[in-house]
Amino acid sequence: MKDIKFLFVFSLMAMMFACETDYEPLNKFSDADWYTSAFGAPMVISVDDYMSFSDLSQGTKSHSWSFSNTSGCKFLKGTILSSDKDFYPFIDERLDTISLDKTVHVLFTKGGIQGIRLHNVFEYYARFEGNDTLETVYQNGEWVLDTTFMVDVYDSIQPAFNVYQDGVKVISVAYNETPLLEEKDMWKEVDVEFGKTLTFVDLTEKGRPDTYLWEVKGGTPEESVDSAAVIAFNQIGTFTAKFTASRTDENIPAGSKLKNVPIKIHVIPSSEPLVLDGHITKVDDMTLQLPISRGLEAFSDKEGFFTVHVSNTNGFDQDVAVDLAKVNADDITKIDLLLAAPIYDNDVVTVSYDDDGQIKSIDQRELDSIEAVDVVSADVNMMGIAGGFEDALGDVWTENHKKVGQRLNILQSM
Repeated sequence: MKDIKFLFVFSLMAMMFACETDYEPLNKFSDADWYTSAFGAPMVISVDDYMSFSDLSQGTKSHSWSFSNTSGCKFLKGTILSSDKDFYPFIDERLDTISLDKTVHVLFTKGGIQGIRLHNVFEYYARFEGNDTLETVYQNGEWVLDTTFMVDVYDSIQPAFNVYQDGVKVISVAYNETPLLEEKDMWKEVDVEFGKTLTFVDLTEKGRPDTYLWEVKGGTPEESVDSAAVIAFNQIGTFTAKFTASRTDENIPAGSKLKNVPIKIHVIPSSEPLVLDGHITKVDDMTLQLPISRGLEAFSDKEGFFTVHVSNTNGFDQDVAVDLAKVNADDITKIDLLLAAPIYDNDVVTVSYDDDGQIKSIDQRELDSIEAVDVVSADVNMMGIAGGFEDALGDVWTENHKKVGQRLNILQSM
């Protein structure tokens, strides 16, 4: 930005000194022209930054730059270096809202659309030709050009937000509040049951951000870029959160502000029972899978608490031992049971679980007992024919009958 402003100054100097020293302006000539540090681009700037305006008109009888006394604008004076970041020390206290200088530097201290007015009185008719053509207007015997440059001033970003639990607002943070991490001991405590959610909603208006980031320790997800983020909690513990609102569009001034969310989130065990949650399915001939209502801790040596009973019309009617019971490697809400002997399509299979096994969820709830629940094949035979599609006359039934004998041999040898 400062390099642009220096280029602006050098451009003006080149215009001023490019003429020969013995040049004299023509008599009875007026011309309207000006230059700004926006260089023809949209006039967009951050609050607490400045822009330069120069009137290059010729043949003026009077001239002024001005702005409203409610605009928050200030005229600057002195030499401003590219290393300067704070422009308040350069405010020209001698000037109020009007300057008669040809070139002015204006500091914007208030967000919103601010107008910088150029008022010139010419001796003769003049016009400006650019993106818009402006002409002087004859008033009271003088040629007057009066125009206002509208500058879109982006305020500093001041995040504001609410947090909701089950649709009820638990905290509201206004734009002018700054929760400090050092004051965390005084923050509101919010209990959240394991697996439940909080909703974080951005309400920021000051600074017009276009990008959002919620960072919630212990949450799922731990980061969200939604302006309204629903965060679940699947870890026991106490957690905090923070929110950053930013401007990232390359066509507007960059800006960012982080604000702490002043609550301590206590994730506690769920009050809901830990139960079978859906159909028990046959994954393959040797594996059954049980869906559970919440994620489970890893466990071992629980095989004896499961009972898998198998029966069929061929006369088989007994329990099949479970060789291994474990939490599924890809989904902790499922239990895999690896059987000691295979099961077949014409088998009727039930699974029971004794809650003395004390299998626990990751929030330390114990799995309720399961009473003789039927197993559903993952590949259901919709025709209801024991022989399957390939052999409706019964050859497959004969083969299954042989497999039953094989299974009996396996079980008897154990």
